[in-house]
Amino acid sequence: MDRKTLYIKRCLIDVRKQPRWTDDYHELVNAVRDIVPNHPYGPTICDQLRDMPLFKSFSGGSPARMDGEYCYRLMSVGSLVHFTDERFFRKSKTDIANWNILRRYGGDIRWKPLSWFAAGELTGPRGFTWWTPWELDEDKLLTNAHKIGLPNDFLPDYGAILRCKIEALEPLAIIPTIVHGFDSPVFNATRDEAEPGLGITIDLNPPGLRDGVAEIICHPIAVEEVECKPIAISDTERRLNRVWLTSIMVELEHFYDQQL
Repeated sequence: MDRKTLYIKRCLIDVRKQPRWTDDYHELVNAVRDIVPNHPYGPTICDQLRDMPLFKSFSGGSPARMDGEYCYRLMSVGSLVHFTDERFFRKSKTDIANWNILRRYGGDIRWKPLSWFAAGELTGPRGFTWWTPWELDEDKLLTNAHKIGLPNDFLPDYGAILRCKIEALEPLAIIPTIVHGFDSPVFNATRDEAEPGLGITIDLNPPGLRDGVAEIICHPIAVEEVECKPIAISDTERRLNRVWLTSIMVELEHFYDQQL
């Protein structure tokens, strides 16, 4: 199983699960055919499709309905700095330097306001960010990261766990559609007919793949609403919990086959 084959299979499955987004989805498929002939599952897809308003649009999707107190997000420190405005973080500094600012500033306070380090709003490369109401406990970080659909390939060496009150996030949050998940090989589209209140991840933890936990995507959010704490993932940790994209490709095919 290669990424191109997986992409072709996903195209069939996604429009069957979310037929109302078929026209938008096919527009992206045609754009990929012209710009990225093989498949959209690569690190530069956002750059290659950046002039497509549809790809970098937050439109569509039903409002999310959440319970609980917080939503959580795992983010590399480089992206955290890039997709906020400068305060103590500096875009010119290395990831390690900015991570050390996050780690040291504020002493032993566990959750630190993001507004201590950055200004403006938190966003992402396509104008939105992914969140989950599942608590991302750093003591089981890789297990929890895999539960929200992130293989080791997608995890930073130096990063942060973010959290935001659901009451602040919910007015900005929607259920991910197949347009939002288009560029990721790991995406579990909800069914239009089920009228879900939340998206759902793919749990990558062995053995086998299965439905994971709830997820949403969110409009840019003021840094004053977000708290953060630093995390680091060592090579040793990755070797002990070996969930890599290449190692789960066959299982992803089987998971998607079950959705047809």
